[in-house]
Amino acid sequence: MTQKLKVFSWLLFDFANTSFSVVMVTFVFPLYFKNVICGSDPSGDALWGFSVSLSMLLVALVSPLLGAEADYSGRRKRFLFLFTVISVAATALLSLSGPGMALAASVLFILANMGFEGGIVFYDAYLKEIVEEKNTGKISGFGFAMGYLGALSILLVIKPFLSRGIVLSNMPNVQHAILVSALFFALFAIPIFVFLRDGGALTTAGAGVEESIAGTSGLSPDRRRNGGKGHAFQRSFAEVKRTIGVIRGYPDLSRFLLAYFFYNDAILTVISFSSIYAHNTLGFTTGELI
Repeated sequence: MTQKLKVFSWLLFDFANTSFSVVMVTFVFPLYFKNVICGSDPSGDALWGFSVSLSMLLVALVSPLLGAEADYSGRRKRFLFLFTVISVAATALLSLSGPGMALAASVLFILANMGFEGGIVFYDAYLKEIVEEKNTGKISGFGFAMGYLGALSILLVIKPFLSRGIVLSNMPNVQHAILVSALFFALFAIPIFVFLRDGGALTTAGAGVEESIAGTSGLSPDRRRNGGKGHAFQRSFAEVKRTIGVIRGYPDLSRFLLAYFFYNDAILTVISFSSIYAHNTLGFTTGELI
């Protein structure tokens, strides 16, 4: 397997998963949720905002633990596959949603967005395994470019389905567009699972974690490494605690991370409500939105 094929497979995943961001978070599903699923219900905006916020909160809570375990065990591909399947499956099920199904649609969207955002954690972690450190910036930039190309591609594919608008009378076509986005994600995500392999465990950090919990689990060293019952989460908590301790030693980094949290939260809020505001308040047509 050539290095170029590994890199291309990694880049193609960005091409794939951007379809979810564009269709389900930015352009199509927010309007479909507000105007079709919730209809005249005035709480539609609030429920949509709650769904987006809760999904991001859950990801923020579990990602450090899962990331620590994936780094320690080296099973990044397994976690990436799991989150991708969750996102694709929940998105496909959302293509069956319709009027009066606000609660079910909210739950499915939360799962789909958790799968999407959670998968990014493990996708990003692959970069340092497939390219040399000096090339990470360049390849990361190519990844962003592939993401924009994927966004343009999925919009061109689903545009015919949305020619009559994201309205109740065009509901079957909008549902088809949502299903197509799920299939698009699944199809172009396949190469990363075929051509990339799990890397080795990050033993430098792992050794420190093993030391920090040695003697508290009642497990032999081999069982600790292979993961006794409940030990994976214990190890993950220890690694997250260690990381937080390291960050505290760098005040500038702490301030940067806190500022980025609020900045990114504001950006996500704007993105998730942009199509609703543009269509319902400013009077943009579906074609103008796309």
